[in-house]
Amino acid sequence: MSATLKASASKPVKVRYAGKEISIQAEAAFVNLLQALPSALPNGTITGLRARAGIGVDLTWRNGKLVRATLKASASKPVKVRYAGKEISIQAKAGQSYIFGPELSPSN
Repeated sequence: MSATLKASASKPVKVRYAGKEISIQAEAAFVNLLQALPSALPNGTITGLRARAGIGVDLTWRNGKLVRATLKASASKPVKVRYAGKEISIQAKAGQSYIFGPELSPSN
C-alpha cells in the first residue's frame, strides 16, 4: 500500500493513520520527520503540510524510510530537524527551502 496525501491549511496539520501520527510532529522550532509511520503505509508522499514552527513540509518515503524531506521557512529562525535518532540544527531564512535525505544532510 502506498499513500499520496496533500494538505492545504493555514493551521498546523497532523496526519494520522489508525490513530497514529505518521508524518511530522513539530513543537516550537523542532520538526520530527516520519516519527511513527505505520507498516500499512510503507511508501508515500505528503505535500503541503504546515508544522507549528511555521515551516512547510513535503515528505517522500520508501520501504518505511525517508527518501526526501523539503522544509520551507516562512520566517527566519533556528530550527532543529530530527529523523531516526539523528538531529541537526539549521538557521532557516524566510522564503528559503531546505532539502534533506535520510542522513539529514541539508542542501538548498
